[in-house]
Amino acid sequence: MAKQEKGSKRKVRAIVNAKGDRAGDLVWNISKPTLIYSAELLGEIADDINAIDEAMKWGFGWELGPFEMWDAIGVKQSVERMKEEGVTVPAWVDEMLEKGIESFYKTENGKVYFYHNGEYVEKEVNPKEINLKLHKQANGVIKKKRWC
Repeated sequence: MAKQEKGSKRKVRAIVNAKGDRAGDLVWNISKPTLIYSAELLGEIADDINAIDEAMKWGFGWELGPFEMWDAIGVKQSVERMKEEGVTVPAWVDEMLEKGIESFYKTENGKVYFYHNGEYVEKEVNPKEINLKLHKQANGVIKKKRWC
């Protein structure tokens, strides 16, 4: 099923959520400790989740950081599954879910925000960076042909 999905986030979600599948269980059992470890060390290894995600992508060549991966899997569903399996989830993740926030990242009006200390904070973007997907989301049109 994951082969048929397009994009890393959809592939990760498809494979991890395939309970009972050997590959899905393997990926889940490898990913779960990484997600918990990253959440437990927030504030010690980096000040915010975005810094951890960027470090893992830049330093280890990951396509998705641990919190981006957690979003792709589904935070609420995965935390429920972790608890069923007897895993202790960091308190700040439980508090986030209790507030009704089910995602570490969100996108609004072409801007990306990440969860930090109980609220969403805008992600800093290099002004030289161009993200066509976000630009289109904010403005609706990337380029319009003008007729003379």
